[in-house]
Amino acid sequence: MIDFTSEDFTEPVKKKEQRESRLHDTMYEVDVYQFRIKYKFEGTSDIFKVHSNPWNWTSYDIQVDEHYQTVSLNFNVYNQKAEEFHQEKNKAIQAAFSNLENANNNMIALNRELPAYISSIVSAQRAHFKGKELL
Repeated sequence: MIDFTSEDFTEPVKKKEQRESRLHDTMYEVDVYQFRIKYKFEGTSDIFKVHSNPWNWTSYDIQVDEHYQTVSLNFNVYNQKAEEFHQEKNKAIQAAFSNLENANNNMIALNRELPAYISSIVSAQRAHFKGKELL
């Protein structure tokens, strides 16, 4: 489970990026501000590798630090407007974690059904070996 209240930002890194003009066959340079946002999470980091059911076709690069139990992602903003910052941040979070709720629900269902499944296997094995002489 990601703790979105633990949000931590690094200072933005200002870079230059080459863009192609839509009207002319030329390149021009724009400023880009790269942000890194980090959240704490509880549980195992394996949840970020689960292919959930249902699964949304999306992807976003995340970095998982198992030792500190943090997950981070980067996103870019092309101007210094707060509105764009929030929009790009929210798009990045949605893309990065869109399958997480489904994966958590899948794990809850699996954990709920697992004891009955194990019990049925043990019962079947007992029935199979009942009355048989073992070595």
